[in-house]
Amino acid sequence: MKRHLFLLIALFSFPLAGITQVSGNTSDEWSNILAADVNLAFGPSSTATWDPSVGFRMQVSDHFRVGIGDVSFGSADLLSGTRYAIMGGPVVEYLASISDDLSYSILAGLPFQNRWGAGIPHSFGTAPYGSASVDYYFSSVFSLAGILRIQYIATEAYLRTPRILPSSALIAAFGLGFHFYF
Repeated sequence: MKRHLFLLIALFSFPLAGITQVSGNTSDEWSNILAADVNLAFGPSSTATWDPSVGFRMQVSDHFRVGIGDVSFGSADLLSGTRYAIMGGPVVEYLASISDDLSYSILAGLPFQNRWGAGIPHSFGTAPYGSASVDYYFSSVFSLAGILRIQYIATEAYLRTPRILPSSALIAAFGLGFHFYF
C-alpha cells in the first residue's frame, strides 16, 4: 500500500513542480478543452491494447487545467463470458506554449474503473498515469496532439479493451488526441 501511495503522490506533484518556473502566457491564450484521445498501449508481455477515451478539462489559471479524463467503456472476452468496465476520473494538466502553433502539456490522471460480468464478482480498480503531449493548432478551436503515456495498475486488475491486465503492470502508450477548444 505504501508503494501505491508514493506513486500517487509523485504522479500528482510532478506537474505542479514546474508551474512556478514558467511565465509569459496570458490566460486568454488558453481555453477549456474537450479531448478525444486514442492510445495504443503496450503492457505485460508486449500486450497491445487500444484505449479510446473522452475527457473535459477546464482552464483554472494561465498554465493549469483540471477536469475529468479517461471517460470510456470497455469489454474483454474471458472463458466464462464477457467482462465489462466503465471508467473515468480526475485529471490535472500543466501546459505551456512552444510557439504560435505548438504547445506542450504534462497531465496526471487517476481513472477509476467499475467492472462486472463473466460470472466474476463485481470489482473496482484504479490505474494512475502520467502523460506528456505536444499539440499542433490548426485553428483556435482545434488541435491534433501526439501523446506519450505511462500507466500503473494499482489494484488487483484493470480492464483495457480487449484484455484484463494484472496488478502492478506498467503500461506504455502512444496516442493521438483530437482536442476541441471553447
